Amino acid sequence: MADWLVITHRLDGLSHREVVDLLGNPPPHDKFRGAGLVYVLGPERGFISIDYEWLVLTFGKAGTVEHVAIQTD
Repeated sequence: MADWLVITHRLDGLSHREVVDLLGNPPPHDKFRGAGLVYVLGPERGFISIDYEWLVLTFGKAGTVEHVAIQTD
């Protein structure tokens, strides 16, 4: 699902509240400081999973989603 959200730009332009209404409240974390919302997706996909994957959303000056990416820690 997270890959689909990134590829289709489904979250682009949504407000903070709209994202939380759609995906729920993100869990507490200490990763990716400065990002608007961060959701843990689980262990990294692949043969050897050392890291976790995260759905990272940043918001622009207008208060809407400007960038969405899946990142590893």
